[in-house]
Amino acid sequence: MVKELAYYELPPHNISLDHVQGIFCFDQQKWNLFGLVEPRIDTEGIEAARDNPIAHSINSGMFIELRQSLMLPPAQFLDQWEEWAWHVDGEWPSGYRAVLKHRAHQVQRKLLGVTEVGNVISVNFRRSA
Repeated sequence: MVKELAYYELPPHNISLDHVQGIFCFDQQKWNLFGLVEPRIDTEGIEAARDNPIAHSINSGMFIELRQSLMLPPAQFLDQWEEWAWHVDGEWPSGYRAVLKHRAHQVQRKLLGVTEVGNVISVNFRRSA
């Protein structure tokens, strides 16, 4: 069994959210994918998903194989993304792939406990174990 992995912490649910936003508050894999392609979640949180065509396509286009790949570490997800992308990315902005790859590498480093300050790279080995 594959352990569920959170790339981004699920947002709290409240009654003012629209349908898709509400689903994203409870569906880690949809939130993982949305976070990889929508950097606005870093500042806006769940509000970035309101009336967002990317969020709607993720919600309606999610399928079992894509869901399973989003339970893997981001680097492994990227290895499988090209196979699954066409199912959900039809209306996404043309530059989304560069954003997705950049953010996936950021999340991978965060999950491994890697930090950079200037020219020093530190690894928290307890976190990466």
